[in-house]
Amino acid sequence: MLVAVGAALAGTLAAAENTRELWVAAESAIAIDGDFSDWEQLAGSPTEEGGFHFQAAWQGAELYLRARAEGGVDFWQAHAKDFFNFGIDLGNDSDFSYEADDFHFLVGAPDEDEQVSVSLIRTGAASVETIEVIDVAGKRTATSYQWELSVSLEQLGGGRLRNGQSIGFRIERRGADSGPGPFLMPILWGDLALVGDDGQLSSEARRRVLDQQAEMAERYRNHQADPAKPERIDEKTRQDLQRLANRFIELQEEEVSESEIDEWIARQLPDGRWPEFEYGYTDSVSATSRMYHLYRLRKLAHAREKMGLSAGKRRKILKAVYRGIDYTIAEDLWHRNWYYNEIGYPLEFARIGLYLRDDLEGERRESVLNVMRRAKRPMTGQNLIWINKITMIRGLLEENPALVERAIQRIAETVQVEEGEGLQADFSFHQHGAQLYSHGYGAKFVADLTEVMYMAHGGRFRFSEEKRELVLGMLLDGNRWMVRGTFADFGALGRMVSVEDKDSGYLAPVAQLWLEMEDGRERELERLIASTQGKGPDLLEGNRYFYRSEFMVHRREAFYASVKAYSKFLTGTESINRQGLKSYYLPDGSTFFVQDGEEYKNIQAIWDWRRIPGVTGVVSEEPIPEFNHRVVRTKGNTDFVGGASDGWRGAAVYDYQRDGVKALKSYFAFDWGMVMLGAGIESDREEPLQTSVEQRFAEGSAYLLRKGASRVEVLEGIRELGKASEPLGVWHDGALYYLPEGQRFSTGSQVQKGSWRELRQTGSPMEVEGNVFSLTLAHGVKPQSGNYEYAVLSAATREQGEQLVETVPYRVLANTKQVQAVADTEGRHRQFVFHQAGRCELADGAWVAASERCVLLVSQDGEGEFVLTAADPSRRGGELVVSLGDAEGRQAEAVFHLPRSSMRGGDSASLRIKVEE
Repeated sequence: MLVAVGAALAGTLAAAENTRELWVAAESAIAIDGDFSDWEQLAGSPTEEGGFHFQAAWQGAELYLRARAEGGVDFWQAHAKDFFNFGIDLGNDSDFSYEADDFHFLVGAPDEDEQVSVSLIRTGAASVETIEVIDVAGKRTATSYQWELSVSLEQLGGGRLRNGQSIGFRIERRGADSGPGPFLMPILWGDLALVGDDGQLSSEARRRVLDQQAEMAERYRNHQADPAKPERIDEKTRQDLQRLANRFIELQEEEVSESEIDEWIARQLPDGRWPEFEYGYTDSVSATSRMYHLYRLRKLAHAREKMGLSAGKRRKILKAVYRGIDYTIAEDLWHRNWYYNEIGYPLEFARIGLYLRDDLEGERRESVLNVMRRAKRPMTGQNLIWINKITMIRGLLEENPALVERAIQRIAETVQVEEGEGLQADFSFHQHGAQLYSHGYGAKFVADLTEVMYMAHGGRFRFSEEKRELVLGMLLDGNRWMVRGTFADFGALGRMVSVEDKDSGYLAPVAQLWLEMEDGRERELERLIASTQGKGPDLLEGNRYFYRSEFMVHRREAFYASVKAYSKFLTGTESINRQGLKSYYLPDGSTFFVQDGEEYKNIQAIWDWRRIPGVTGVVSEEPIPEFNHRVVRTKGNTDFVGGASDGWRGAAVYDYQRDGVKALKSYFAFDWGMVMLGAGIESDREEPLQTSVEQRFAEGSAYLLRKGASRVEVLEGIRELGKASEPLGVWHDGALYYLPEGQRFSTGSQVQKGSWRELRQTGSPMEVEGNVFSLTLAHGVKPQSGNYEYAVLSAATREQGEQLVETVPYRVLANTKQVQAVADTEGRHRQFVFHQAGRCELADGAWVAASERCVLLVSQDGEGEFVLTAADPSRRGGELVVSLGDAEGRQAEAVFHLPRSSMRGGDSASLRIKVEE
């Protein structure tokens, strides 16, 4: 049986004083479509006879939730956009502050097809796919709706529940009738406890559950309550507060002209609106319009503060801002997406409020502060920073140094290496589970942290040196590695890849602020600023495998190359808020080869998203698979995805299995470029299979190169070539694409068209076009044990490309389902991917063996001396024995103890050995 012990909360936690027990009886074995017993009415229900009700039950490892809503004839129209947020705390040890065992489900009302939108955000160490843990169904009538949700606690990591065990639980609802005020407090909150066959909870278990709830209530209350404002503020603290406010305003930049100001004031309606904006409350378009309304108010307030306008113009602006604020407050604009209600709108009000400061008075001032008070939800990562940045500004407006200090402390608490969301041990950044987002949420994370650090620098609120070093490390050893010129790697953008002009430009102002504070890495900061402003490439060189994010970056002075893949440990990408609509294949082994940073600039709108460079997939005219109402993120299917790096060279592997296609894909990075191998390629699909080598903007002509300088052909349009009997090269804009004999491919340039609206709902529908160079390998229909080989090599001129075709700088040692390996032609640097324990025979009679599957780099560093670097992509770690031998019978053995911990699993380790007789 199930017992729920908890509190029904009407709107604020203060209502917890009215705590009462909630008993939801259920049979010990119950199916999702079985009978649930008594419904519990939720606080805040609009009618006594109808309203909102909730039930719960569980069976072994399955938790069952059901919600029902019913009312009069107008009920459906009023509540069609309702949504619920469920929080489950498996360990019952937190206040839902997004710890490792906390899960949040967002469930919408059934639509006209009785489909229920549902998503799961796990806040812990690993990503769990919605479809694996949730089953959902819904039904509706003209006057009611109901949905049923089953959750596999075992898949969430909670296992099967035991007698007397309890889990923390809460539910929130937001709808059009919810009224103004923060969407923060649960309307049902308590504990679900499994009881015995007699339907009783032991007195000890009962006391434990109630004590836990009381503790959680107190913690939640303390989290929400503002610290008391001191009666007196000393002069130094007042100066620190003023410095914070002044530096915040100093950092704000807006582009607005006096003519725009005059037009905006003239076009503003008497009630404070502008006719060009929509002010509905449901869809993303109207949400964006309401944000544009607030952006305009912010720009007007900024112009009044910083543009040196006449007193008369400043008075007109103030009146227009007042009207816009009053309309927004009166209408209490809110959105079904919590972000706008608790971050987006409050953050804009905070900026506007700080611009106005003393000119914001009385009821209007309190109303603005009330909107800012909505930003209180316990969060993680970038969302936590946004919420506390709003709180910090509110503290400045309220002249409450204790509130400012607490907000900055909470921001500082995010600056730590995380196992879950946030800054990772390798300086990559995760958000929305274990998902690489360094240029998405991570861009705002490092920018906002730097801004707050700069604002607090030199005063009472300054950050510790340890925190400063971590943020600077993320900037210079994380995000900086993932850019080339203005190019911000698509693999680190997440769903923001569907937004135009998402480039590396955000890094320059961040680095500039660090120049104001830093006294150790100035030269690196100056190079980063110059390169991201298009003033030449950053001279950063080396190789880095971001093992926490399964992302390799390879840098030389002449080029940048990267590889993005994902295993069962990671989320590949996502589509939320109708963004990232074509990103389905983006993390599937995508590769980018960049020289000046302009190769892929805003190419996304016209890309063929089935031919992302590096990706193996089917040829099809069908639309790109979309994320559906149950799955908003992709997750890998295998565990052998990772890489090894010695800091200068690296290799990566991707055991790819998706949608009926399999391939063992490996990537080998050397001084002159990268070699890509594919083995064990299979498909059970009816469509032909392909591997995209390149798809970028065309720049000048492309040339087909064959051995012999006279055999050069200019490529016009797209050419399909049959199996070549000799090695070929395609040279285009400083890069040589080398293909050995025996491969069929197509290459050339053509005009491609598309629109940003195809990538995200709010994108421009205007058709754009561009001339695109591409190269694609053809594998045929249903290949079995197929393979491929190609290389992308740096070649500044066509003549250099011709020389590389004649004397390619590498040789393939093996390309099988057991081992894939490449060496440079001098034989000093060899790289291996062992898909299983085994031995790789080398052409000169030497051999290399590994006792476990691994990625291995072998670099000769003197006569008989070698540096070995190894990693275990499966993250299991432990002992790995590597043996080397040569034709003369000399051999050596190295024993690695690879990292096992959840933080370090998959990281590289290096050893030096000497081969002796």
